[in-house]
Amino acid sequence: MTVETRSLGISRSSRAAAVKPARQPVCGVPTASGEPCPLHVVSGDVKCFQHSDDPQVVERRLAARTKGGVVATSKRLQRAIDSFPPITLATPEGARGLLQAAAKAVIENVVTPAQSNALSNLVGMAIRLDELRLSARVAALEEELTLTGNSGARPRVVVEGEVK
Repeated sequence: MTVETRSLGISRSSRAAAVKPARQPVCGVPTASGEPCPLHVVSGDVKCFQHSDDPQVVERRLAARTKGGVVATSKRLQRAIDSFPPITLATPEGARGLLQAAAKAVIENVVTPAQSNALSNLVGMAIRLDELRLSARVAALEEELTLTGNSGARPRVVVEGEVK
């Protein structure tokens, strides 16, 4: 101890207590486990951010939850996209691969069933478009056969824009 400290009659423990900041009060609202909430109270309130009834705090809490949900969903979707094979719906194998990857992602809880359903709907639409294209080709071939008759002449066949 220094001479000044002795002369003022201040002990070391008193000095340490004077330097320590006052403890911030905790919330104390019972949690789901029955224990008192250990979080510090919001300034000007007797409850923490999670338990406060103040309308402004409630609004901020809801905004934070929404933002957190959007960020979590975005991260989960990015992981799903990164785990999927290169997406091509031009072939049955590509569509099948996408559906298999989506099913696996649902099982692993990387994407939600609703997101997987959206992918499934896209694959279904690609299949229907392909069926329409094939139907148009068949109709064109049947018309050409009708026009040429059964004369034995070989009909012209168009495959993917090429004439054979």
